[in-house]
Amino acid sequence: MDEVILKSVKGRKVLDVGCGLGKWGHLIKTHYATIRREEPEIIGIDVSLAYLHKSAIIYDDVVNCSGTHLPFRENSFDTVLASEVIEHIPRHDGYKLILECERVARKVVIITTPSPRTVWSSPEHISLWRPSDFRKLRYKVYGVRGYPRLASKNILIQLLIAFVVGPLSLWFPEIGSITIAVKFLSSAR
Repeated sequence: MDEVILKSVKGRKVLDVGCGLGKWGHLIKTHYATIRREEPEIIGIDVSLAYLHKSAIIYDDVVNCSGTHLPFRENSFDTVLASEVIEHIPRHDGYKLILECERVARKVVIITTPSPRTVWSSPEHISLWRPSDFRKLRYKVYGVRGYPRLASKNILIQLLIAFVVGPLSLWFPEIGSITIAVKFLSSAR
């Protein structure tokens, strides 16, 4: 997942929607420092003040707000990332989140969510999103990891999942455990 997301990040100005404790802010800054040899500007937003207080050391700035009402102007960021956020809100708010991410992004929007199989196993997950939902919105969709229900204590089955099903899920996201939706926006905006 990290590789797909980091390769999709474009430009220097990044918004991390639902930043949590700052995993993506840290990974993007590290990626820019080691691979791109430049310094990004990353803003983290979250509804949790506790998360923002802890992640403030990672981001250039943090903002307490919802992803469905972003307090930024249109085209404010090169890349907008909402990782593992959309499944935590009702579906109609998920569409608002997508529209807001697209509104404030100039180059790319990246959204990740667990597959429907894993969403229902967690009580804090409210809505499910299939790869086809993102394709309808003109996103390129990838999958990562294999079916969690194929997990086994048998090392041969684990290896089969890791080295066969896992890589195949990149191109056949319906068999993945996590969906990554990427939309490159028109430069004419």
